[in-house]
Amino acid sequence: PVNQPPSFGLPARYSVAEGSGPLSIPLTGIKAFPPTEDEAADAVAWNASLSSFSSFYGEGELFAAAPRVAVDPSDDTAASFEVEFAPRVNGNFTIRVAALDDASNANGGNGLLSREVLVEVRPVNSRPVLNVTLPALSAVEDACTAAPCSVTVAAGGASVGPPDERPAQSGSVAVSVLSGAGIFAWTPRVFFGNGSLEFQTRPGQAGAALLQLIAVDDGGAA
Repeated sequence: PVNQPPSFGLPARYSVAEGSGPLSIPLTGIKAFPPTEDEAADAVAWNASLSSFSSFYGEGELFAAAPRVAVDPSDDTAASFEVEFAPRVNGNFTIRVAALDDASNANGGNGLLSREVLVEVRPVNSRPVLNVTLPALSAVEDACTAAPCSVTVAAGGASVGPPDERPAQSGSVAVSVLSGAGIFAWTPRVFFGNGSLEFQTRPGQAGAALLQLIAVDDGGAA
C-alpha cells in the first residue's frame, strides 16, 4: 500500500480590519479521514503556524490567540483555521496550515498536506491620546497681561496613538473656551508635543474660565 495525504482547501488571501477580534476561516474539501479503507488506522494531526510576516510589531506582539485549527469533534470533515491578532496589530501575515497522518511513507507514500493563506490586517486609525494631568490652575490678576503665561497641563504631551502610527502622523490640540472668554486677550492654545497651555489675559480682568481640549491627528477615519 502507498499512503495518501489528507485533503483540504484554504483561501489564498483573506483581509480583515485591525481590531476585528477572533478570525475563523472554514477549511473546505476535507475528505473523511482516513480517505481510503486501507488507511483505516491512520490518525490525522493538524497544525497552524506563522510562516512569514511584515508588520511594525515584532513576532511576540502579534497574537492575542495564536493560529490553530479547530476540528468539529463529531465530524472530522468540518474544521476551521482560527487566529486572533492583538488589538493594534496590522500588516501582512502568511500562515501555514498542515494536516499530517501517522501512516508510513514507505513505497513513495506521503502523509502531509500543507497550504498557506496570506492574511492582510488593514490598519485602522486610533484616536489620539491627551491625558490632562493639571485639571485646574490659577494666576494672579494681570500676572499674564504683559506677556503670555505657560503651564504644563498634560505632562508628556499628547500622542497620535499606538507606536506604529507615530512616525507617519501629526497632531494638534483644539482649544475651546466654554465660559469666561472675556478674561483672555486671545484664545488659549495647547502645544501637542509637550502638553503646555499658553494664555494671555486682558488688563484688569479677573474671574474663572472653563476650557475644552480636543486632541486631533491627521490619520483620517479609515
